[in-house]
Amino acid sequence: MLHRNNSKPKKFENIAGQAVHDLAGLQLLSNNVQKSAIQKNHRGTTKMGDTESEGMANKYSVPKKGLPADLSYQLIHNELTLDGNPHLNLASFVNTFTTNQARKLIDENLTKNLADNDEYPQLIELTQRCISMLAQLWHADPDEEPIGCATTGSSEAIMLGGLAMKKRWEHRMKDAGKDISKPNIIMSSACQVALEKFTRYFEVECRLIPVSHKSHHMLDPESLWDYVDENTIGCFVILGTTYTGHLENVEKVSDVLSKIEAEHPDWSNIDIPIHADGASGGFIIPFGFEKEHMKAYGLERWGFNHPRVVSMNTSGHKFGLTTPGLGWVLWSRRVLVGQ
Repeated sequence: MLHRNNSKPKKFENIAGQAVHDLAGLQLLSNNVQKSAIQKNHRGTTKMGDTESEGMANKYSVPKKGLPADLSYQLIHNELTLDGNPHLNLASFVNTFTTNQARKLIDENLTKNLADNDEYPQLIELTQRCISMLAQLWHADPDEEPIGCATTGSSEAIMLGGLAMKKRWEHRMKDAGKDISKPNIIMSSACQVALEKFTRYFEVECRLIPVSHKSHHMLDPESLWDYVDENTIGCFVILGTTYTGHLENVEKVSDVLSKIEAEHPDWSNIDIPIHADGASGGFIIPFGFEKEHMKAYGLERWGFNHPRVVSMNTSGHKFGLTTPGLGWVLWSRRVLVGQ
């Protein structure tokens, strides 16, 4: 015989609602601790806007008196706990774990001013060793004196690479007595947002070439015919697109550029350069693909072994358990970087 269960269903907690409640409570606790500390230390009034509220802390102005170091730490610590957990961020572009040895080195050198090269020459020496290793990985010719620097990430690196191309284009056009007010740069619509930011920050027209299923969601070299002109300062070719990880073809892009330039002998801007954006692929291609594999896909020359590739960048903090805050940009020849 079947029996009807007349008992009332259990009440299950709303986990999401409880989490929000807990976070709000944590913020309230932080505010109350801060308010209590201000009242204890100030015993006065703090002006906030047009009103004066006794003992209340204004987080956006300099306090009349300081707080004990431990209390200051706890207040900031409590607020930062409201941030997301990096280990749970599956969309992160950076490492979320590093070793104790790396943390120890960071702690030991945290107070050094990297801009003061004369005082900390060994830091510069270590940087030069890294640049030398990258130059070898990217097939630079040591006789051409490749040059580079560390950056805060691949986004800053792409800015420097693009800016160097713009400056070289300006010098070339000025020498020919031509207008320099309308520079443009070519990239596919699969680019990372930092590439578009370069065009806004440095006043360069962004010419985005749409990607499609036919182009395998990356730059179609044949589309360059509709976008390149004498004011094109260069092309961003992406080695590892953000969406699919595809490697855009340096060889084919260069071949089409050569054909376009051949049809315009009157241009003062010839030999349009390529900057290879290796934010994702710069450390993967040298170790993940055999030379035979790259040759089979028509990608044998993807770095400085191609004469049209003048600069290349990569992200440091995506690889090797490196903490966020590191990128690299290199130029194949010292003469490519202005003073």
